Amino acid sequence: MAEQRRPVDNCRENQQRGLDAAELMPRDHLDIPGVFSCVIDRRPDAQLAALRWFVSLTTIAGVPGENLVLFAVGDGPSDVLDYLRAQGVTVRPVPPFESRSPYCDRIAGALSLAATGVQGLAVLTATDVVILEDPRSIPIPPGSVGLTRGCAPLPADTPADLLAAAELTAPASTHNHQLALSVTDRQEGDSSFILVPGELLPEVARAWSQCATFLLERPGAAESWEPFIAPVALTMALAGHRFGIHDLDGRWNVSTEELPWPGSRTGSPAVLRYGDRVDRKGFLLPANFVDVDERIAEVNAAVHRLWQEAFPSATFWEWRYRDDPELGSGVGSRGQALKEKRDLLKAVIDLLRPASVLDVGCGDGETTQGIPIAKYTGIDLSQTAVERARLERPDGEFRVGTLTDNRADAELTLCLDVLIHQSSAQTYEDLISTLCSGSRAILLSGLQRRPTRTTAMVHFHEPLSTTITRLVPDARLYPLRKASGVTTLLVLRPAPPGSPKRKASFRVRLGLRRLQLQFAVLRLRRVLGTTARQRTGGAPGPRLRRRPG
Repeated sequence: MAEQRRPVDNCRENQQRGLDAAELMPRDHLDIPGVFSCVIDRRPDAQLAALRWFVSLTTIAGVPGENLVLFAVGDGPSDVLDYLRAQGVTVRPVPPFESRSPYCDRIAGALSLAATGVQGLAVLTATDVVILEDPRSIPIPPGSVGLTRGCAPLPADTPADLLAAAELTAPASTHNHQLALSVTDRQEGDSSFILVPGELLPEVARAWSQCATFLLERPGAAESWEPFIAPVALTMALAGHRFGIHDLDGRWNVSTEELPWPGSRTGSPAVLRYGDRVDRKGFLLPANFVDVDERIAEVNAAVHRLWQEAFPSATFWEWRYRDDPELGSGVGSRGQALKEKRDLLKAVIDLLRPASVLDVGCGDGETTQGIPIAKYTGIDLSQTAVERARLERPDGEFRVGTLTDNRADAELTLCLDVLIHQSSAQTYEDLISTLCSGSRAILLSGLQRRPTRTTAMVHFHEPLSTTITRLVPDARLYPLRKASGVTTLLVLRPAPPGSPKRKASFRVRLGLRRLQLQFAVLRLRRVLGTTARQRTGGAPGPRLRRRPG
């Protein structure tokens, strides 16, 4: 069908339309035999892709979680896999197919799935796909495999040379589509979405494996065209072992990276392959084609709801710090916002003079950079962030994980920009309770009221001060800073009678009053400056000047 371009600016409108549509249109859970499977490794981007794969299938295509099988390469904890298991998804460990080619791990998944057997249709997919319709009702002819006309590049050898070297022979009457395509095309091709009848899966998986092994053993293959070994091997397996090919309509494999898609399609996209086209919050980027962007909006609406219900904190922040280190945890951790946080933290430390500091959610260490701190301990979910923070403060102690898993006490505990990302009300409350039980002084930030604009990564449960007052009724609360709707509070618990800290309480209270006034003036200047810029169309507002005398 003809593609129609449209402006990128309309993407937000389409995303909201997709959110409304998804809420108003419940999907029936179709009882169709067959399974969907994909393979992921421990990279955080692959783990997040698995969530998009899952939520598109269950929320948009209406496939029950029990019909999904996810093969995981590598060991280690994963909040994503824990969540998927809880939703009924079968998660199975699988060894890598070949260390030289992680792109071939999907073959290992096919072999494992074939070993357990499949009743109905096996839908084998890449990870970077979202599936918007259930294809299991598509009739596949006996002895055939369903796939789209992809574009997998071949090496310098001709298709006939490869088949001959592998001791395979293509039927004279066939025109296996991938073997006839140009070797210069860069698309990965049909191996990203394959429909295999269950009774045929063992034979297809075995042939696919044999051809991939043959290609990997050819001199220079793994280095020169390793990302494309899996689709080329599939092509060889289908041609040389005389499997039939059932051509699917192009709507079952639409790439958002290169449009218009070279294959023909006759309707709205049913499967989208997005590759690296993801924004900084984990949503799919628009493709600038109306019907494609409408489906992208549906996916983003579903991901938005999942982020609100069960935000994958550990995986998300590891992905962010690995792939976008300049942004870090967000705009609140860079620029003027970072300077204000450092100034506030330095003033609080100078005032309280703590003998030890615990930093929960330390990130990459930017907030505390350059501030002298005695006996510093930093905790963060992201291994990459902790490694960078350790470089900034080599004399500190650092741990990866949660505060629950790494209990530690200190005279001052910091927890900045962590509470707003707790999607569960119980987790939010438990974290505040743990923070306040281990320190007499806690500097933390959170929301005092529900944000006017709903975002996927920010969660409001109740006013921060309400939670603290209920959990720690004897504590004093000192609001010190408010920016972008987030309030930073210093919570002080009473010192034991006779403690030196108790004798210094008056000095501390006086210092905190001064800090409150200082940051109130700073906020007033910020608000006045923003208002002035709005009135003048973006020009700087008048500077505040002190009166003489």
